[in-house]
Amino acid sequence: MWLVSATAAPAAEFSTGQALAALLAAESFLLATVSLTVTLATPGRRRPARLPLGAFPFAMTAAIVVAVAAVGAGTAWAVIFGGETFRPLPEVIIATCLLVAILAQPLLALGLALALRSDRDDD
Repeated sequence: MWLVSATAAPAAEFSTGQALAALLAAESFLLATVSLTVTLATPGRRRPARLPLGAFPFAMTAAIVVAVAAVGAGTAWAVIFGGETFRPLPEVIIATCLLVAILAQPLLALGLALALRSDRDDD
């Protein structure tokens, strides 16, 4: 059984720009996972009675995965925007905004995960 389709593109055709876009999208989806965990952990009538894993460990795991994706996205960012000393202002603005997005998501995920920490989850 083939794990890769016969029409799949070789890995060399996956550009750094595509990697950056994919990793930013993955970070965003993972951050949404952390946000959903916060929502599920909030007391209320529509909350599941018992989650299979405590909210803090689940959110912290998602935050770590977001951080790993951020490392890949940061590496792709460095390949795309690093190296040259002078760039046009629009390119500098784009690069700066992307870097803020890359760095902010794991920090937000970590903050949300730490906000869920309670004495119950430390058992």
